[in-house]
Amino acid sequence: MAAMREVMQGEFGYPSVFRLSDAEETDMMMHMYGIAESPLNTILAAKGFKPNRRCLLLGFADGEDGLQRNIVKNVRKIAHKYNAMSLTGYVTSAWEHGRFSDPYLRDTIQDYGIIIDTLECAVNWSNMAQVHLDVRKAVKAWPDAMCTTHISHSYPQGANLYFIFVIKTTDLEAFKKYHYSILDAITKSGAALSHHHGVGKLFAPFLEESIGTEQYKVYKALKNYFDPDGIMNAGGTLALDGTLTESGTFSAKKAESDGEGEKPGVVHTGAQLCQHPFFGSLRTTKYAPRRKRGAFAFCIQMAAFSELAFERAYLSMTSLFRRRNYAPQSQTFTAGALRPRLKVAARICDLAS
Repeated sequence: MAAMREVMQGEFGYPSVFRLSDAEETDMMMHMYGIAESPLNTILAAKGFKPNRRCLLLGFADGEDGLQRNIVKNVRKIAHKYNAMSLTGYVTSAWEHGRFSDPYLRDTIQDYGIIIDTLECAVNWSNMAQVHLDVRKAVKAWPDAMCTTHISHSYPQGANLYFIFVIKTTDLEAFKKYHYSILDAITKSGAALSHHHGVGKLFAPFLEESIGTEQYKVYKALKNYFDPDGIMNAGGTLALDGTLTESGTFSAKKAESDGEGEKPGVVHTGAQLCQHPFFGSLRTTKYAPRRKRGAFAFCIQMAAFSELAFERAYLSMTSLFRRRNYAPQSQTFTAGALRPRLKVAARICDLAS
């Protein structure tokens, strides 16, 4: 984490992709991208980068050739300062190729009582390690929960922490209480409630505590000013025109009727918006920059992240995903594409039981 912070505060340019995985996620990725079964893993272990004690730092630098070369050069220099071992850009390219494939399996394995969900928050560098420790503790409170964490967006003043957790349950109410306990841990640790996913109905009860009562009143005042009759998304995601409880119930204002039903509003469909001149100008704009890309990946000793439990079942699961090549490259599923996914889901159920 210190290496990543130094890069972001180095003022030599920023990587376009910059990602740091904690030890648990790193061990998973080593299996997913073929490193654990390669001679490189033996070399890593010989140099002291042992499972459960190493973190994967990877990324890209994009832009004009001189710019991206300078960024990669400085990232490499800082990484070596922290005794990191270069894995070349191969790992980064393998990660990029498969990073959108894994979510395809989520809905299938939910049919087997396996829930995969994510939570992310914005954190200052100064309390990053403590937030990581506190939130992981809340996630691990569920028996046999699996949790991986990474930083995917970083800035000079801080970054986000992105938690992916896997549990086995079919009890929706128990899951909601568990989910609330993790959100509570995020809020009490001093992190922002969300970095880029936003705050929806599930998060809404925690928003006031997260941003402060006075700031929350500003949101409500703006809502009441622009929508005094409560006709814009009545009840709303945040229930700014009413009350939202942790159980998810709303008490919202009712829109006044003009005698012919609800007050009319302007509705734009996606197709209508695409015809708008503004969006049309975006579609027709030509961009032809002379861009170059440099990739990098390093294995670095775990220091800032807390010591994590080694999850054999999860590693076996992700390794199995990769070997079966379960995810099609498009969103069109055929019976042939679905069959191996069902077999993998059955295997996951065995692993988690």
